[in-house]
Amino acid sequence: MTKSFWMLLRVSPGFRIEHILTARLSLPPRYANGNVFGIGQHRRISAFQRELLGRVRGIPGVQSAAFTAYLPLSGTDSSWAFDIEGRPEKPPGVYDITNYRPVSADYFETVGIPVQRGRSFDPADNEDSPLVVVVNESMARTYWNQQNPVGQRVRFSDQRWRTIVGVVGNVRHESLGTKPEPEMYIPYGQIANVESRPTIVLRASIEPTSLTGALRKAVSEVDASVP
Repeated sequence: MTKSFWMLLRVSPGFRIEHILTARLSLPPRYANGNVFGIGQHRRISAFQRELLGRVRGIPGVQSAAFTAYLPLSGTDSSWAFDIEGRPEKPPGVYDITNYRPVSADYFETVGIPVQRGRSFDPADNEDSPLVVVVNESMARTYWNQQNPVGQRVRFSDQRWRTIVGVVGNVRHESLGTKPEPEMYIPYGQIANVESRPTIVLRASIEPTSLTGALRKAVSEVDASVP
């Protein structure tokens, strides 16, 4: 047991853990979007996130900030069945399944997940732009082997084709002792079932906990009803 523990201490989680502050927000019921893509409350959620990130990035000591639905090592996942364009149709009841993670622009840079091919998300990846995804190294290797998946397209049950624009490094989302699984990242502005309790992530140049008060103030300035 002791040997296994020390072995885990040598395992890279796939992201940079230093100088990070996280806070999970609880959006009020009026933000519930009813899984409707690109209209109504969906745009309200996106507008709230954009305004809050703009304020937070202006706080002295904040280097970068982003939103995510599921933090690394949180053990929280959601998964979707998906199709790859140009591949033979699978028999009924047979699916390829991958975990998916809604994130905002600058998430990979903030958390320190390396972009290995292509690009990361930027603010232009929103409700009105072409649908895009980023896959992790495990997914690229599992479904494309030695080929570059950037430029390939996938779709979920909504039947909307989404173009792969980047490949990022593996992250151990379950635990340090668990092998990274195939995963797909999706821009918050392009996913229908937005989580009602998103997590904001800050990378700081100073002691992260010293930014807690300023973060709370920024949230209150955008919407005082968000705890």
